[in-house]
Amino acid sequence: MEMALLVKEAKANLAARRYPEAARTYSALLLGELQAAWPADAAVLGEWTKGLNEAQREHRWHPRGDWPSVEVKVGNGDSLISIRKRYVSEHPGAVLCTGLIERANRIKGYLQPGQPLRIPTDPARILVDLEARWALFFLGDEVAAAWPVAIGRPGEDTPPGDYSVRNKLENPPWMKEGQEPIPFGDPRNPLGTRWIGWSKEGAKTPYGFHGTWEPASIGKAASDGCIRFRNEDVEQLFQVLPEGAPIRIEG
Repeated sequence: MEMALLVKEAKANLAARRYPEAARTYSALLLGELQAAWPADAAVLGEWTKGLNEAQREHRWHPRGDWPSVEVKVGNGDSLISIRKRYVSEHPGAVLCTGLIERANRIKGYLQPGQPLRIPTDPARILVDLEARWALFFLGDEVAAAWPVAIGRPGEDTPPGDYSVRNKLENPPWMKEGQEPIPFGDPRNPLGTRWIGWSKEGAKTPYGFHGTWEPASIGKAASDGCIRFRNEDVEQLFQVLPEGAPIRIEG
């Protein structure tokens, strides 16, 4: 009954263009479904993810959205790289990437001197539920984006645990122990358009998030142990997930 009331509330908020309220309600629904005693329903998760994305487009991913931030002014010769470096130097411990600033401010083209930018201050992290085969990207305690994923197949199971983002590669080669690297674009390379590697307690692991040339595998146990996204989805994650951000794999 509580979930049904939340669904009704989320839809009403979205229809009334109360985007922050709708985003928070869809966030609560997705978390509630993953934490429930019953198996998560992929169709329900898909419906709520669609609602979440619609709400967050006008909330977390809008420069006038109601989200925690620090405002900075673009200086002469500034780039997103220099702005990020300056912010991190002034806020030790901050984990931030240029793509997160870019998407939150809807930046297109060149920066202009004097242009105001908002730096998101809520920390980014990602949670993957292996049983549900769904990934949630958080800013603070709020789900800002979500996607269906594929997980490791039997015998190559994705190991649960806590990790962090080690590195990020566009158009990645596929490197398997004992074999020569297979370049991006080779039909034998299964990694899709992006790779986000994991570390555990500071040590490199063989696991990561990556795209796929087999979108029909999403939602299945199909990988060699990594978490597989559709290419368009992993490109979104790649943009906003900083190196060093926490990763939790549950299930």
